[in-house]
Amino acid sequence: MGADYREPIFIKPEPRRKPVFVWLLAATAVMVAALTFDEVVEWKDGEPRLAKKRERQMQKELKELQEAEQYALIAKQPKFYPCLKCPAPTIFLNAGEVWKYGVTRKGQDGRYHKDFLIQNDLDYLPQFRGSLQECLEEEKRKIFQYPLLPENLVRPPPQRLAKPPGNLRTD
Repeated sequence: MGADYREPIFIKPEPRRKPVFVWLLAATAVMVAALTFDEVVEWKDGEPRLAKKRERQMQKELKELQEAEQYALIAKQPKFYPCLKCPAPTIFLNAGEVWKYGVTRKGQDGRYHKDFLIQNDLDYLPQFRGSLQECLEEEKRKIFQYPLLPENLVRPPPQRLAKPPGNLRTD
């Protein structure tokens, strides 16, 4: 029994513009959240140094740069999934097919809430661990090589994709 590749008919909604006050609110939040010199520097014996909290934050973020993860979000069941940059808004994926490739420094729990994965019938599958740079390179390779995956090549030619349906970037 083959995959059902019938395309549903959808009307593409007009993109909504964000009201000006939303942009002003966001800009205000950024300015309020900005750190001050006195919050990140403390003086000891007349010498400036990073505050302990700032030092811990720096060490944590440096460690995260060395402990990143490249992952795939995989379809859990055969059905139509959103296709973010396709001619049609959805595409049929079989169970086990790639919906998205990504990279995170925070692991599955820090990147996706379990409700998102459940509601979208997706599994999070770590594929590579290393530095952030190594993981970004691996993600790039997989996105560029996606057109050659057997799951993509078995689709009828008009439904073959240049990148996974869940990846927004135009790589």
